[in-house]
Amino acid sequence: MKSSLFILLGQFDGKTVLTLPEICEATTYEMQTAYNEISRGVFSIPIRKQGKKWVADVRDVADWLDQQRNLTSS
Repeated sequence: MKSSLFILLGQFDGKTVLTLPEICEATTYEMQTAYNEISRGVFSIPIRKQGKKWVADVRDVADWLDQQRNLTSS
């Protein structure tokens, strides 16, 4: 497992699915930026509608965070 996954599971009480506000909190995305990218189909994290909410698997969010860390440390 990646280190970001452990951090996210701790931060969000073991939740395996995060809502868009939680995704933004974890990634520092602004909500409006996230909505704009979702509507254009270019949001960086795989996301889906669950009822009326946008959600993502915590593993996908962790993978994205790990990729961003790798980009900045290269």
